[in-house]
Amino acid sequence: MQTKADIRVELRDRVAAMSFEDRAAESRRLCERLLQDPTVTSALSFGVYLPLQDEPDLRPAIQEFLNKGLTVALPFLTEDGIWGFYEITTLEADTTGPWNLGFPPQGRDIPAKELDVILVPGRGFTPNGDRIGRGKGIYDRLLADTPARKIGVAFSSQMVEDLPTDKHDIRMDDVVRSSRS
Repeated sequence: MQTKADIRVELRDRVAAMSFEDRAAESRRLCERLLQDPTVTSALSFGVYLPLQDEPDLRPAIQEFLNKGLTVALPFLTEDGIWGFYEITTLEADTTGPWNLGFPPQGRDIPAKELDVILVPGRGFTPNGDRIGRGKGIYDRLLADTPARKIGVAFSSQMVEDLPTDKHDIRMDDVVRSSRS
């Protein structure tokens, strides 16, 4: 089996080979699928992410959550070096944060265990919920002690049959992908 580093490069290259238009179209389909998913539509609070260029853009779905008055939270790194979530009420950025992303104003801290659903990006996923990220373990730490439903979100090119896993790797409860396969 390939190493995790080799798999990350292969999956990164698959997404890089997608055109901007294809990434945008698949992101729209992902948002539609999420907004029709009963697990998502019944939730009251969400952990979400702001997309890097090579990640599915869920901002239309996030905006819909905000429009409905649901609790929406983004991950952040505390001064103690611990990852947590903070509430947002808008997607309008007021500061530039990690990875040169524009971040909305920071509201109250929300423990991950108080969120109903957490939408999780990754380099790749398997149909049974195994995930490989970028190699820093951020989401494994964020998700370690939460009963929240963990939903991986993936472009079709990010799906693989098998991934190597370690005992600290957090499995997704579900993976929503842009294609039905």
